[in-house]
Amino acid sequence: MTEPGLLHEPEPPSALFLRLDHGAGHEQLSRRLAWLAAVLEHCCWRTHVWITGLEGPERWNRLESVARVAAAHLDRHPYAVLTLHPVVAVAAGDPAQAAPWSRVLEAAHPYQLEAYLELGEARLLFAPVLTPTSDAEDAAIVGAVRFFAAHSAPAILAVPDAAAPAALANDSSDLRVLAGVADTSGADGLVDRLGAHHVVDGALERLADGDHDLLAPCPRHLVLDEARGHVFPCIQAWREESFDAATDAPPERWPPEGWLPICRRCIAGSVLAAGPDLVASRRTGEGRELAVRLAVALSQSGEPAFAADLAGVAAELSRSDDERAAALIHRGLSLLECGRLREADETLQRADQCTEDHGLVALHRGRVQVAWRDDIEALERFDEALAHPSPAVPAADVHFLMVQSHVRLEEYDDARAHLASAATPGREVQIAFFHGICDLNQERLDAALSHFEAADRLGPGPDDLGRVLLYLGTCLSRLDRHEEAVAALRRAAVADPDELAVVNQLGYCYYRLKRHEEAVACFRRAIEIDPRSAIDWANLGSNLRDLGRIEEAVEMYRRALELDPTLGFAKENLNRLSARISSPPG
Repeated sequence: MTEPGLLHEPEPPSALFLRLDHGAGHEQLSRRLAWLAAVLEHCCWRTHVWITGLEGPERWNRLESVARVAAAHLDRHPYAVLTLHPVVAVAAGDPAQAAPWSRVLEAAHPYQLEAYLELGEARLLFAPVLTPTSDAEDAAIVGAVRFFAAHSAPAILAVPDAAAPAALANDSSDLRVLAGVADTSGADGLVDRLGAHHVVDGALERLADGDHDLLAPCPRHLVLDEARGHVFPCIQAWREESFDAATDAPPERWPPEGWLPICRRCIAGSVLAAGPDLVASRRTGEGRELAVRLAVALSQSGEPAFAADLAGVAAELSRSDDERAAALIHRGLSLLECGRLREADETLQRADQCTEDHGLVALHRGRVQVAWRDDIEALERFDEALAHPSPAVPAADVHFLMVQSHVRLEEYDDARAHLASAATPGREVQIAFFHGICDLNQERLDAALSHFEAADRLGPGPDDLGRVLLYLGTCLSRLDRHEEAVAALRRAAVADPDELAVVNQLGYCYYRLKRHEEAVACFRRAIEIDPRSAIDWANLGSNLRDLGRIEEAVEMYRRALELDPTLGFAKENLNRLSARISSPPG
């Protein structure tokens, strides 16, 4: 086992996951306990120690040894508090295994007396993780749970089913349940599950304290793995077997650079893993609130898949139709962002069954259909949204979405019919732009130009500037005002340097102005953006032809036709130029 070098950091650990090797001999155990004592010196004043690997006939002696190390630490530090969580099997027979446990609990008696005399809290507690064996009867399980509730602290119960025995239904709400633990003898699985609970508890504490950064790294903890012979600086590093203290230099800070996204996913994964346990432990209210808040935070952090999963947990933990509908809508929108469109629509349909706000659901289902490129279906959903007005959705927003769908369907009169209703303060640029789009596609070029110029004067934001200038330049080009079109399109190229349509249109204007060198540069840039753009290979060929670079032009036409054999002008020019090369004059 390595020295506790990982501990020299600003934030001391508040939890230790001690994975003992139950096959170790006495000498090896003594070294491990000395190591544990050294680690405890660097921990928080209030620390939890989770202990696995206590199987076999020596388990009680090993646990007593750990308890003595804990007591010695408390004697050196009069303000420290330790809670030990040994993973212990509950077998058939003696319900509480009272005799061996009484020996172990003797270590806590001085601190219980101290607490009684000083009216304080006990500084050494045992809150074991109880894992019933396959032959353990409910009476044994209930007896063990009640024994620890009476003598030390509420236990944590790991059961293969979805819930604790029915006899515990009215017991203290402090009882924690790990539900659906199929193999309670697997130390790795229990460390992983207990680690998830530690992460969740840290997030719940932040939630209760009003901390808005729920995705910040969880409370500091270590995994001391005797079987592997190493210490890991957090449960996620242990899962991935990374940051091995035997070979890696201790990180200067935790989490190290670049680990924040991993921390976010670990927190999300921990809540997902703990979802059934929160239900079994009757903590559904706080579990739902945490899942909702984390889903929102993950959406804002660019993790829509985790957001969708957590919103699903929130829906399962919801206590009312309104809560369930809100969670399902969030899940549907997260699935939409992930591109999982069928699931998004099915989820939103479930939300519609839980809410009276059918207009809100219809709006979002319409957005899913837009992503599916089914604007006809989208318009039906948007009509539903208008027919069932939602207090959460301004009607102008629905009309604006309908404008865009009608434009994509080339239904320009229908689009124009919604523009007035879509107008709201702050949307002036977009309204002018879509008026221009409708006019441009209906060959009302002067009217379109007026609208595009108005949109430009209104000061488009960064997301709109490029396309406003693209269509302004396109309109000017169609009016044969190519010099003015070049000026607009060069501004568009600055706003959106990787927009193929801008580079292509600018190259065309240079070609019409016979500025072929500049046109060649544009079409080469277009090919860089999209090497499979056959028209741009052909346009490059036409400009090289007009510069007299015939062999290069032939090669460009050939490449264009390889990509699109139907390009008629490219085929004609290739045949003409090939004939010139094969039959030189004279």
